[in-house]
Amino acid sequence: MVRLKNKRCAVIPALLAAALLLPSCGKPEASADADAMLAGAAFEERTDADEPADLPEEEDVVVLEPAVPAAGVGRIMPVVVEQREELICIDPGHGFVDPGTGSDSYFPEGIYERDITIEVSRLLEDALKARGFRTILTHDGETMPEGADLNWDGVFSAPYERPPYINNVIGPDYLVSLHVNAVGNPEKCGAMVFFDQNYYKNNDWSETVAADIRDAIEEGVETTAVTQLVDSKDMEDASFAINRETKCASSLIEMGFCTNETDAEKLQDPAWQKQMAEAIAEGIEKFFDDLKNA
Repeated sequence: MVRLKNKRCAVIPALLAAALLLPSCGKPEASADADAMLAGAAFEERTDADEPADLPEEEDVVVLEPAVPAAGVGRIMPVVVEQREELICIDPGHGFVDPGTGSDSYFPEGIYERDITIEVSRLLEDALKARGFRTILTHDGETMPEGADLNWDGVFSAPYERPPYINNVIGPDYLVSLHVNAVGNPEKCGAMVFFDQNYYKNNDWSETVAADIRDAIEEGVETTAVTQLVDSKDMEDASFAINRETKCASSLIEMGFCTNETDAEKLQDPAWQKQMAEAIAEGIEKFFDDLKNA
C-alpha cells in the first residue's frame, strides 16, 4: 500500500506566474514586475488574524491499493523442452538380493553398491528427461521388470539376464550401466568409463559416446583422480557382459571406489551424485547433438 502526502501551498500560482516571465534558457533576467511578484508573493504574510487560512495545517493522505499486474507479467513462464526420439536405457548395477560391493569398504554398515547405483540412476533419468530424452530403467530395485527372462537365477541379478532383456524388450538407442568399484588397494580412486566396440553392436558409437561422457565427468564432477576411458576387452579380470552382450551402443561406468575413503564419502553425497548424473547426461546429449548436426 502506498501513502502519498499532498501539501497545498498558496505560493504555487504565484511562482508559476513568475516563471512564465523568465526566458526559456540561459541566465534568468526577470523583469521588475516579476521581481516584485516574487518578492511580495513568495510567502505572503497575513496581517488580518481573523482572515481564514487557505490551508489546513494537517496533511492530506491519499491511500492507493497495490496494482495488480497484467496476466503473465512478473510470472515465470514454464520451460519448454524439445522432445527427442532417442531412448536411453539406464541400468542400476546389481540390485534385489545382489548388493554388489560394499561389505569390505568405507561405506557405513548396511550401505552397498546397489544403494548408490539406484540413486544415481534416478538422478540420471531426471537429467536426461530434462534434456528431452526418452528414458527407461532396467529395474527399480523393487519390482521385477515385466518381460525379463529370469531363467538364470530368478532375481534378475546375473549379467546374462539383463542383456537379453535390453536387446529383446527395450531396444534402446544407448545403454549406460552404473556401478561402484572396489579393489584391495585403498589408494586406488577415481571414475572409469568402459566401452566395448565389437562386431555384435548395431553401430560404431560406443567409444565416442564413452569419450564424451568421460570428458563431461572430468569437467563437471569433483573427482579424486583423472577419469579413465577403458576398452573393457582389455580387462582380464572382469566380464563386462552388459557391455559385450548388448546390441546397442553402451558404456559401463564405475563411478568411484568404495574402498577409497574419499571416494566412498563422495559416492554417498547427494550433491556429488547429482554432479555425476548431470555430467553423464551432458556427455550423452553432446554425442547425439553432434550426430544430428554432422
